[in-house]
Amino acid sequence: VLLGVRYQAIRPPQMALRGRNAMCSMLLLALSALLFAFCAYTVTQLVQYTPVYRPVVCTQRRGYSDVSSDAMWTNITAHVQKDCLNPNNYALGARADHEDGEVFVRADGALKLAGVSRQRPMVMAEHGGGTVETTVLMSLPWGDASIQTLLQQGVVQVVTDDVIRSETSLLTLKRSLTTCNVKRMVCGFEIELASKSVGYRHCVPLAVIGGDWSQAVASLRIPPVSDNKTRTGPVRMSKERYAKMSRKKNTLFGILITVSGALAISTLMCARSMLKRPVAEKSGSTTNDVALSKVAV
Repeated sequence: VLLGVRYQAIRPPQMALRGRNAMCSMLLLALSALLFAFCAYTVTQLVQYTPVYRPVVCTQRRGYSDVSSDAMWTNITAHVQKDCLNPNNYALGARADHEDGEVFVRADGALKLAGVSRQRPMVMAEHGGGTVETTVLMSLPWGDASIQTLLQQGVVQVVTDDVIRSETSLLTLKRSLTTCNVKRMVCGFEIELASKSVGYRHCVPLAVIGGDWSQAVASLRIPPVSDNKTRTGPVRMSKERYAKMSRKKNTLFGILITVSGALAISTLMCARSMLKRPVAEKSGSTTNDVALSKVAV
């Protein structure tokens, strides 16, 4: 006896395939959008860091000194400072490349070793400022006749020989492009012992005059301690270092833009082809297929 008939609709396989294709294409479209956004962001970063360096502007301060004497020595500690502004979109730093620089005094037309110079490490944030401070420590013996004559004149000409390491850290996309530049500088300034005033400095990079130290010293034009004219000027980057930083930056951003752009276009084309892909119909089944299942007792 037939008690009942149960009807069960069988979902056509082509509809399931279309659903899977649509889901995959949506995922690919989302990935493509993310890659296009990353590519656009990288382009804005490239524009932000072009040019790769803008000159830092520094203004010298009037320095000051401490002078003390005993029966054998005159000890002088001079402080020289300059305030700098960083117009770049990344941090900059400077420090002495070694522990101490050499300090000389000019006596009877000759340079005599008198002490050491120390530069405090300094870091300037992007679009920030910082103070470059150099401390000069000297001990002048009274037993030297030329030194004694120099001290009696009341004005001491000081020449420093420093090796400065400047560091540039360009941080983008969680990747840091760091370059270092080591520069040897010969600088000169005057100290007035009675007032303990320190004049403005004049510096000559050795690279400018072919690395000849004696020629650099001869080319120094030390301002008199009475000169109160404010000195402001840019700190320029060498052509070699500028070219090196530009190559690093352009290579990094070029690779990121090219790869992300190519992947974005590829995923977009794959999503488009999946949406248009035809679904083959299985023989013997249509969208209106219904199977009858009979239950007999």
